[in-house]
Parts: sequence; C-alpha cells; structure tokens
Amino acid sequence: MLLAPRPLALNAICLYIAAYLVTIVVHKMGRAAMAVALGNHFVLYNTSVANTSQLLSNTAHVLISAAGPLVRLA
Repeated sequence: MLLAPRPLALNAICLYIAAYLVTIVVHKMGRAAMAVALGNHFVLYNTSVANTSQLLSNTAHVLISAAGPLVRLA
C-alpha cells in the first residue's frame, strides 16, 4: 500500500498556496510602503493599490508601480 505520496502531495499543495499568498501580500505592501514614502495616501484592494492623490508625478507613479516587483525580488 502506497499511501505516503498522498499526504506529501497535500502538504506540497498547502505550502504552494501559502507561499503564493505571502508573495501577493508582500508585493502589495511594497507598493503601499512606497506610496506612503512618497507622501501619498492609498487604498488597498484585493488586486491593486489605488492612489488617492491625482497630483503625483510620472516618476512617483513609476516608483510605486516598480516597488511591488522589486520587493518580491529581494
């Protein structure tokens, strides 16, 4: 009886889901932290971080957009 692979597969699936959720949260928090660092207020949604200030420069928008992926790489 080979019952060992089934719990191993279930553990792997649970770890994958947990790691995926952690990377999403880290990504969103990186963008939110950059928005706060630039003096902007933000609204955190499930799929995005919305800037409430319309007065941001293009450089600030680029920095906020790049912060999430850069934090995930670190």
